[in-house]
Amino acid sequence: MRTWHSDGNQRGLRQLTLPVLNDKDCVRSSKQLFDSLAKFCPRVEYVDGYKVTLNDMNEWICQDTWLITLNQWEQFNAACTELREFHWAVVPFADPYFRVFGEHTKPHLTKLTFAVNTFWDWQAYFHVVDEAAELDMLSSRNDGIRLNDAVADTLSYGHQQNFSTRPGYGCRASDVSSALKGCPSLSVLQIALSPSGGLDEMVYNDPYGDDDTADMEHAVHNIDIYDDEFCAALVKYCPLLTSLSIMGSEDGLDGHVTPIRTFTDQGLVALAKLKYLTMLQLRAINCTGNGVFQFLDRLSDQFVGQQTFQVCIGAYSIESRLAFYNALLELLMQLKARNAAELAWENREFVLRLMNCNLESVEPGWSEQYLCDLERALTSVKELHPNLRFRVTTSGRRGQPFESITEFGLYTANANPSPWYGWDAGERDSNASFVNRDEATSGFGRGLDRLPLGLRHPELLDPDSLPIDYELPDDYFDDYGGFGDYSDYGDHDDYDDYENGYFNEENDGYYDGNADEFWL
Repeated sequence: MRTWHSDGNQRGLRQLTLPVLNDKDCVRSSKQLFDSLAKFCPRVEYVDGYKVTLNDMNEWICQDTWLITLNQWEQFNAACTELREFHWAVVPFADPYFRVFGEHTKPHLTKLTFAVNTFWDWQAYFHVVDEAAELDMLSSRNDGIRLNDAVADTLSYGHQQNFSTRPGYGCRASDVSSALKGCPSLSVLQIALSPSGGLDEMVYNDPYGDDDTADMEHAVHNIDIYDDEFCAALVKYCPLLTSLSIMGSEDGLDGHVTPIRTFTDQGLVALAKLKYLTMLQLRAINCTGNGVFQFLDRLSDQFVGQQTFQVCIGAYSIESRLAFYNALLELLMQLKARNAAELAWENREFVLRLMNCNLESVEPGWSEQYLCDLERALTSVKELHPNLRFRVTTSGRRGQPFESITEFGLYTANANPSPWYGWDAGERDSNASFVNRDEATSGFGRGLDRLPLGLRHPELLDPDSLPIDYELPDDYFDDYGGFGDYSDYGDHDDYDDYENGYFNEENDGYYDGNADEFWL
């Protein structure tokens, strides 16, 4: 690095792929590396060795970790302000590190990813930090420098305190939005949520471990930190944002999804202020149909081009089981209350896809009444707004009863939904509003049994790489795992069994949408 800095005409490297640090002396090797980066590579734009070990499908899995102290992190941020992209999986997911990142403006940073690395070992990290602090303390004493009492107390406190309870680190971090202050040119923000990311499920258990005792070495973060205030900070500090995605394992170890409870209508509507937003992909959040409507209605009319929004709603918990169904009717009621002139969406070009995160079957009688209300509302809205197109995807529908509604699409006539949605051109041209899917083709699975098409056949994600004579795999349209054989679903004997109380068991596979517990 010293040679490249002194002999080159670029004042050091522009890109550095970090090697694997020496585990035997990680403190010394880490310090040497980042001291050299700050001193000899002030114009470095990419420090991307993590990409070698980063899991392409799960952004929270990366074998590269930087055991960097806060002091080294501050020196690195102060010197290397030319960064163009950064992935948080390699550094501590902690409030002090967020604040330092935001205090030093990086005018050219256009891509940022927040993630908690599941390989991150907090116990080892704090051991390294404390060891580095001890070395500094000994060095200061040898140099005749008297230590500040506060520093000594902090060091002693670090030894005594359990590593899993230190405030502001890992699952106890809460100030992630402070990192956004230093990213005025940010264009792409990705947030990768690790499995079971709720605060009530903070422990990663090794299924192959011999010890069944809960271990905090691999604690994940609290997903509720991506709240309404985070959205407001994003709008304030990153006005040029074009793409926001909150990804995650939509199927946790138990097959259930935990919504971001603090991400409500307020946060969603705030995102409408981003004038250049073209892509929005949100895993389960705590919004309503009214909030979705306000978001669409407040989008900037200065934007030219298509905007695509995918929002997941609902969960398996009692309070969220019907959230998607309620949001769907609320959105239609908002559209029904306005005529075409009041809405003024004729010149808009957007695609909205609402995904249901709760694919458990609803009670047949309730589903029949709900579908009648939905069809009635949709018919009225289509008459009022001929420029809008709708798509309701049901699963297990036989006549009026259905098992679940998996997704809802709303888009303007001049927009082009992604072909990966499965809304084929023929049905769009005929303005078909309802379609039933018994196969796992909706792109959103139940548990671990159903996978999106792109995951079953990843070669289709890059069509340009396919040979001219490429043929679709034999199982292209097959149910991957699926729900089993429903060929006889809806037979008279099935409904006779229902009437005779066949499904009256506690875990019969249905839940009653009219139950009092949903309407408290």
